[in-house]
Amino acid sequence: MVQKVDFIDPEQVAYWFFRLQGCLTITNYMLHRFDEKGKAYSDGDVIAVRFPYREEGSMHCEESHFSSTKIDFSIVEVKYRNSPTTLNDSWTFTYGDKTLRAILERTGLFQSGKTLDEIVTRLYKDWIYENDSHRVRVLTVAKNIVETPTAEMPLSVSQQLTWKHHVLPFIHKRFTRHADYKNYHPQWDKSGQQLYEWSIRHRNDENRFIDLCTAAMDEYQKRKNRK
Repeated sequence: MVQKVDFIDPEQVAYWFFRLQGCLTITNYMLHRFDEKGKAYSDGDVIAVRFPYREEGSMHCEESHFSSTKIDFSIVEVKYRNSPTTLNDSWTFTYGDKTLRAILERTGLFQSGKTLDEIVTRLYKDWIYENDSHRVRVLTVAKNIVETPTAEMPLSVSQQLTWKHHVLPFIHKRFTRHADYKNYHPQWDKSGQQLYEWSIRHRNDENRFIDLCTAAMDEYQKRKNRK
């Protein structure tokens, strides 16, 4: 019996999207500073890594947001507000490229030195870096897309995912298309179990599933804002 939840943290929903896409994930990846105690550059809401040879039945064929030939490393900012989406100041202005450098250094994706310096420079300029074996991207998950890049929101449209058009439809399809395979999940957290239960209950009504999830995330945000 699924324990009913009245609210869901949007970051947890984003986590489940990337997990179901075959990614290894870290949430709330805090980037502590070594030069000043008790402070951090920022945090990564979700760090998601997907490897090129992933297979899970036929499911990997449905995962169009990721490369099938490269190590795909995604740094994700999760936003849940009605105003235009922006990256945190700590990513774009306050610390320059230090936030991105800290993530790459601490995850060990590339060896320190000249090559890492060049990658960080490219990533901070274009918010995506790609070579023959790796792709590194900064992504957002939000309510809206900013069509024209700005200083506050420099990402291309292809690096902006929305709840309504990308995240929630994919979760619903993954659970309903592969319900028999995914129905055993006692170790999942409450959010994952609730997302599965809503998907199955409304397997023929994707819009109803999206509405339920949106209402639960709205309630989470209301409670958070009251604190």
